[in-house]
Amino acid sequence: MVLAGLVPSTSGGDVDVTLDLPDIAFWWLLALFLFDLSIRIAAIIIIPRNRRPTSAMAWLLAIYFIPIVGVLLFLLIGNPRLPRKKRQQQEQINTALRENGENVSVGTLRPGAPAWFTGLVDLNTNLGAMPLTGDNQATLISEYQVSLDAMAEAIRGARSYVHVEFYILQTDASTDNFFAALEEVAARGVTVRVLLDHWAN
Repeated sequence: MVLAGLVPSTSGGDVDVTLDLPDIAFWWLLALFLFDLSIRIAAIIIIPRNRRPTSAMAWLLAIYFIPIVGVLLFLLIGNPRLPRKKRQQQEQINTALRENGENVSVGTLRPGAPAWFTGLVDLNTNLGAMPLTGDNQATLISEYQVSLDAMAEAIRGARSYVHVEFYILQTDASTDNFFAALEEVAARGVTVRVLLDHWAN
């Protein structure tokens, strides 16, 4: 099939233009190929920024194997930044933490602190506005029952409040002593607060 027509020229008169349909198809296919290639190259440059390697790989595979759907999904939900409203809320929280933290005794790292801990302190300070505070200690306990008994002992020593946070919180023979300690301190006027995941429980 051939498309033919007359196109006005700048020198006066008309120019006969004849275009074969296979030529049109070729140019459309070439444009589509170049567009697809530019999307893939842009994806390789843009997507890996500020993402975990596994997340970046998943997005790249989606865009490479289902280009239209992958690009649309990436534009809709692929932005790693929080929405503006959430960022504003986080900034308000950070401001409140800084203001309330002015009266907290700021701690100092002990000499020889491991590099991972220093990085954790920097992350908490810069990202969450939570300063390093003094008079704290942590003990790593690998055995489940020993850790519960140690927590129960610490709870029994509480004078003002106890905050408990667990993903899964369950009553059984292992946790009886732990819950008994919570009941004991609550009975003598200590404020007890428990935070848990209601889906997991």
